[in-house]
Amino acid sequence: MDANEDILRRLESLGLGEGAYARLKSLVELMEQAAGGATGDLAVQVQRAAESSRLKTLFLQLVSRELGGPFGELRKRVEEMAQEPDPWKLREGLKELSESLDRLGGTVRNLIDTSSMESGAVRLRREGVDLSMIVSDRISRRLRRLRGYRIQPEMPPGALRALADRERLTLLIDDLLDTAIHLSPGGGNILVRLARKEDEIVLSTECRSAQLPESRPASILEWLEEDIEEAGALVGTGLSLYRAHLTAGMLGGRMDVASLEEDGGVSFIVRIPFLEEPAVRA
Repeated sequence: MDANEDILRRLESLGLGEGAYARLKSLVELMEQAAGGATGDLAVQVQRAAESSRLKTLFLQLVSRELGGPFGELRKRVEEMAQEPDPWKLREGLKELSESLDRLGGTVRNLIDTSSMESGAVRLRREGVDLSMIVSDRISRRLRRLRGYRIQPEMPPGALRALADRERLTLLIDDLLDTAIHLSPGGGNILVRLARKEDEIVLSTECRSAQLPESRPASILEWLEEDIEEAGALVGTGLSLYRAHLTAGMLGGRMDVASLEEDGGVSFIVRIPFLEEPAVRA
């Protein structure tokens, strides 16, 4: 006999009137339901806390790795330049140092943006956008400065217009493209797919040069965690992938990673809800 049944038995033994007993019995049953609900809520809260702790730990590990290496290289380069007697070599060294600082500045900006997303400071601003145009623009920008890469888009004919946050979607596309490029350092083919599938927008990049670890991680977070332990293929792009994961969730969707079994390679897939752009009144 549990505690609540014992309470009801004792109430019944007191010889209360039928109405009083029924009301007290209902109260005990409500207490039981509340207790059960509290237990369920507590389990959910514990799970959320554990997930939040996991994400914070992963984020700090990524920051340490993505910034620690570049800062170490910069320090070493500056020390070498301080001992360089040849003015021409010093000039070239300063040029290389400036380029390294630009790359590091980009990493720091990504870090600040990701940190703002983590803290909930970023808010979505919905507007009518043409996703096909954004994808085409981000691909063109990269092809103008890259050599040896063929980025092939597969998109619906015409425009794919939706109510979306232009800035967040642009950053998401950038992160997916840059990750695919990072994982193909020697160049090669990258396939970018954009489609509307019923009530979802599906955006993916396929990188034939990359491979999933043998452990076959079930999520991008698992791959990042494993990669940090082994200092593997995602060094230099970890923050971008982490931000892409956060962005997909912020937009109400999710980010998946899958192995391309037939020809080899990895696909990063983002699914977000399709919100139809309001019709323009004449």
